[in-house]
Amino acid sequence: MSPLSSPRFGGFPRALGSRSSTATDSDLSASSSYASNKTVFGAILRNELPATILYEDERVLCFRDIRPVSKHHSLVIPKRHIAHSGALTRDDRDLVQHMENVACNAVKVDFPNLNVEECRQTNELSLGFHRWPCLSVHHLHLHTIYPMPCQHWWYRVIHPREYSWWYRPSTDFTETKTK
Repeated sequence: MSPLSSPRFGGFPRALGSRSSTATDSDLSASSSYASNKTVFGAILRNELPATILYEDERVLCFRDIRPVSKHHSLVIPKRHIAHSGALTRDDRDLVQHMENVACNAVKVDFPNLNVEECRQTNELSLGFHRWPCLSVHHLHLHTIYPMPCQHWWYRVIHPREYSWWYRPSTDFTETKTK
């Protein structure tokens, strides 16, 4: 069974300090490596802050955004601390592709019949990374937003339907990353 078809996909809240039913001893030892990650996402990885988890594996965590800008708004973060998309290297291409796959499956939790590829081509589904000056958390996170455009005018500025220099599609980092 592939990780994306595992029973860990769905929306379940994780209680503070709780161990998920699928956590292993290596997951617990990995949580100590999150100690140096002082971001809010580091606190979520350490189970110090609650989150509604949509998916989790050894490389990434996907959860609902606490301030959704549309009917579906989730974030996919790598468990390894990467500050932002500008810090990605060629070696991270597989990680970003995995994050994309997780994001595409996460939106199907709420919209099971969604044609993901069609919606991405028409920009109704956004998979994007923020760049400065729109970085709110200095831990790489892939926004998954559907449907676009966002509901409020300000969110349409920071999460534009047509990608901008401050909000880039994930494909920029899977197809052309050459650092």
